[in-house]
Amino acid sequence: MGVPPMFAPSPLAQLPMPELPGHVALITGAAGGIGTAIARLFAAEGATVALLDRDHEALSRLATEITSAGGIASAHHADITSTAGYRSLSTPSASYAPARSTR
Repeated sequence: MGVPPMFAPSPLAQLPMPELPGHVALITGAAGGIGTAIARLFAAEGATVALLDRDHEALSRLATEITSAGGIASAHHADITSTAGYRSLSTPSASYAPARSTR
């Protein structure tokens, strides 16, 4: 019978993961679901992750989880569905400096 085409492995799954150490990934929707999974994966692969979401508490927990595991992460409360929220991302701020684990 076989696997239906929609559930067959993607050819993209066979591509190597790009080298992420030294790169910064800005992840929107990081407080849950796919965003959280992407943040964990990218951090595990060595990227610095800047986490954005409207749920500040969930972002803080995720940033703590990543830094406790030795990764580099920063949490930024933002609602990019609004113009003001989007523009706030381009405002220079020392709070964008990611936290580094002390372990």
